[in-house]
Amino acid sequence: MIIETCPKCGHDLVNLMLTSNPPIPKKECWSCGWSWTGEREEIVRVPFGGNSFVPDTTNYLNVDGNDTITMTSTGNYLNNCK
Repeated sequence: MIIETCPKCGHDLVNLMLTSNPPIPKKECWSCGWSWTGEREEIVRVPFGGNSFVPDTTNYLNVDGNDTITMTSTGNYLNNCK
């Protein structure tokens, strides 16, 4: 598990998601008020793959069927879109 810390005061950051369509990631420090807002993220739907500690990767097709999304064993997505 990774816990990100505030670059300003060192306290743990809280991960938030602004519920727009597509969603916008946000990180916030409740101790000092520092925050970061990311770019809108693509929504990708994938079937549940079990425990994220299983050492393998799984490929899924995007909705249009042309691009492949790879989920790594750590639960990260590698976008292989052309």
